[in-house]
Amino acid sequence: MAKKFNELFKSSPIDQSVNQSLFKESCPRGYFSNPELNGYLSKSASDPKTIWQNQNLKQLFDIMKANVNLAREPQHTLEDGIGMTWLRFKIGRVTKNLKIAHFGDIKRLIDDYASGSLKVTQSLEDLYNEVSK
Repeated sequence: MAKKFNELFKSSPIDQSVNQSLFKESCPRGYFSNPELNGYLSKSASDPKTIWQNQNLKQLFDIMKANVNLAREPQHTLEDGIGMTWLRFKIGRVTKNLKIAHFGDIKRLIDDYASGSLKVTQSLEDLYNEVSK
C-alpha cells in the first residue's frame, strides 16, 4: 500500500541532524571523534605558524552558536596539500572572511550548517571541555 506523501518526509536527513552531537562517539553521523578534535587543537596550538587555525575554529563555532548566516556558500579549496574552507559572513554591516583548515569531517559540518540542516549550540570551549573530561 502506498504511503501518504507527508509520511515519506517524516525522517528526512535534515530532521535527524538538527541538534545532534558533533562527536562520532555519541552519534553515528558525528563530524569528528574526541581524539581528532583534541589532536587538531593541540597540534595547531604548538606551532606558531598554525595557531591561527585554532583562533579561526573558535570564531567559526562562535558564529554558528550565534546562528549567523553565511554571506555566500562555503568555498572548499586545497592549499599546500591541506583542505581549507573559506567562509564569508556578516556581523552587523561588516562582512568578514574566515579560513578553516580541514580535520575530521569539518567540511561536512560547515556544509550542513550553511544549508540550515544543523544547529550548533556549543562553543569550541564547550566541545574542548567535553573532550577533556
